Amino acid sequence: MQEIPTWMAGQAKAVAIYNAPFWREDALSGDAMSRHVPTVEIHDESPSKGEPYALFRFIGVPPQLWNTL
Repeated sequence: MQEIPTWMAGQAKAVAIYNAPFWREDALSGDAMSRHVPTVEIHDESPSKGEPYALFRFIGVPPQLWNTL
């Protein structure tokens, strides 16, 4: 599996951990896609009950812009 390329292998990723799942107050959970950079995908990585509350993100900044941020 380590030799099989995937589209996400070269993408920056980020995980944000929160004290409370504030997004669920607006009935948001699951996955979201965006065409606006820098975040192009967001996934709710929290368990259905209990902690930790976390959002996982794919950062969609093209490599040629990395040094300009």
